[in-house]
Amino acid sequence: MKERYLYPLSDSSIDIRGGNKAKNLRYLMKHKYPVPKGFVLVYDALEQYGKDGKEVLAMIRKELMENLHPGISYAVRSSASLEDQGDYSCAGAFESYLHVRGTDEVLQKILEVWDSHQSEKLKAYLAQSGLSNKSIRMAVIIQEMAHAQVSGVAFSKNPMTGFSEIILEAAVGDGESHIMEKNAPERWVEKWGVWKEKPSDPLLPEEVSRKLCNEVDSIAKDYGRPVDVEWVYDGKNICFLQVRPITKLDIPVYSNKITKEMLPGVIKPLVWSVNTSFFNKIWREILVSLTGDETIDPDDLTGYFYGRAYFNMALFGQVFESMGIPYEGLELLLGVEEDGPRKPHLKPGMRASGWWKGREGGENHLFGSATSCEKKNKNPGAV
Repeated sequence: MKERYLYPLSDSSIDIRGGNKAKNLRYLMKHKYPVPKGFVLVYDALEQYGKDGKEVLAMIRKELMENLHPGISYAVRSSASLEDQGDYSCAGAFESYLHVRGTDEVLQKILEVWDSHQSEKLKAYLAQSGLSNKSIRMAVIIQEMAHAQVSGVAFSKNPMTGFSEIILEAAVGDGESHIMEKNAPERWVEKWGVWKEKPSDPLLPEEVSRKLCNEVDSIAKDYGRPVDVEWVYDGKNICFLQVRPITKLDIPVYSNKITKEMLPGVIKPLVWSVNTSFFNKIWREILVSLTGDETIDPDDLTGYFYGRAYFNMALFGQVFESMGIPYEGLELLLGVEEDGPRKPHLKPGMRASGWWKGREGGENHLFGSATSCEKKNKNPGAV
């Protein structure tokens, strides 16, 4: 039987056996973002519990008594292998418990978190996503409760549109009463450093909201992709409870700002069907040449609404990113006129020079070599 199951959040071994939620918390810690202290009960504990139940529980109890403080309340949360990934968040599919105190209560909640990986709620989520629970491995996070005056979530991009707006939602305390009473949270929306929306009588001081937006923007840049963050404010400081990639951001955004110059007026259906079939194939050849992405579907490039032509600007934004130009540059092409200290510029980065070198060398994709394409496709959120 294993000699140890409980590891500090800072331990590097949890990256491979502590689940994605724990791995992401450790990522925040490595990048110097404030995270409450805690421990991770690794995958091995549940797997060994299925073989030597009483012995494993006795050992976990011993480790909890050695590491937990009897006067401190803890959050006991799931950290599964499938959870908080780029494609699947599993939000709400597993159990989590707040304000848990004492070894016996923590141990009981660990058992309940373990049981949740066989719950009907999870089975329904997996069935809807076309997944199986056979490959799920389950770890558990035991983390000190932060003394929250205000808490909430933040998104580094608008999850409904994919646009570059930082959205903060805040509630009193740890937010449980707001959820139970179904009250709407306080909402702040910041775009490129300028408020688009803020409450008239806020729970958070404006300077704290501004700092939180800056931190969320910084986390997303460090992480390498848009993020969904859970945070708390104790009256003096902000700390982070969770970070995960925002899922399902490949949202089509259609605009006729450019097409109305190329194809003005109402287009008859026959003209549309003939012309777009031809021109979309040409556009696809150009985009594949730029990116090397053979999966681009020519039918996804344009839209036909009320007799007018539209480009799918979100797809072009992805091409921008591959060339080292900010994805948010597509908003400039959409005609967004707002200004702010973080407004992006349509300037190519260092990666664009790699594209030109590849073109000069006769390559027909962005990076010009299989090795650099492999680097491009690596998960940027990996530690």
